[in-house]
Amino acid sequence: MTFYLSTSNIESAPQSGSNIPRIVGEQLSSITFIMDYLQFQFEDKVLTVYNSPTLLHGESATKMGELGWRDAFCGLIAKIVSSVDFDDTEETLMIGFADRSRLVISLIPEGPFPESVNFNWREGPMEVWST
Repeated sequence: MTFYLSTSNIESAPQSGSNIPRIVGEQLSSITFIMDYLQFQFEDKVLTVYNSPTLLHGESATKMGELGWRDAFCGLIAKIVSSVDFDDTEETLMIGFADRSRLVISLIPEGPFPESVNFNWREGPMEVWST
């Protein structure tokens, strides 16, 4: 897995250089369901997820594609992000919300896309996690 900051030249960079933690304190304002990937909108920042994320809430886990998953994910709308963590061992991105639910996203590309996650925001370069 490789993390890129996309500017005029694509440069390899460590995850610690990611701007995704800038969503902490922001509200999830919308989720867009596009064929086989998702976009999570946080104010002026967009996290595009090409893998199947899992929503953890208490003892329950809901994975994209399971019965009721869209309703469960939409339940995150208007929730405030309380944390963003990268797990280098599991190669995952975990987004925590104020209600203690967590969105877990694999950073290892799956399926037809060469990347797992893109992060776009108005004030900086697009970030891409790919093979």
